[in-house]
Amino acid sequence: MTVLRRNFSNTAVVTSLSGAINATQTSIVVADASNYPDPPFSIRVELEVMNVTATSGTTFTVTRGYDDTVGTTHTDGTEVTHVAIADDFRNKWIDPLVVEDLSLI
Repeated sequence: MTVLRRNFSNTAVVTSLSGAINATQTSIVVADASNYPDPPFSIRVELEVMNVTATSGTTFTVTRGYDDTVGTTHTDGTEVTHVAIADDFRNKWIDPLVVEDLSLI
């Protein structure tokens, strides 16, 4: 199984949904996407985690109910936060450009 390393930004703004979303929608619009990293990255909307797989301006393409959460409906204006998630800490990330001695893995 290939696991993509999710990207992070310490300066991504807390934003909000621009429009309500249903429980299965995979394209969401946020009010402000300032300083969000290139995909993939994770966001939290209420108790749901979403994995962002693509962006275009303020539109995010997402995998819903990510990291053992459940896709639910969310109302217009609900807060959206860029987060590190449990899955980021369960996996052993390896940067092949940094690890020179593969016996350490």
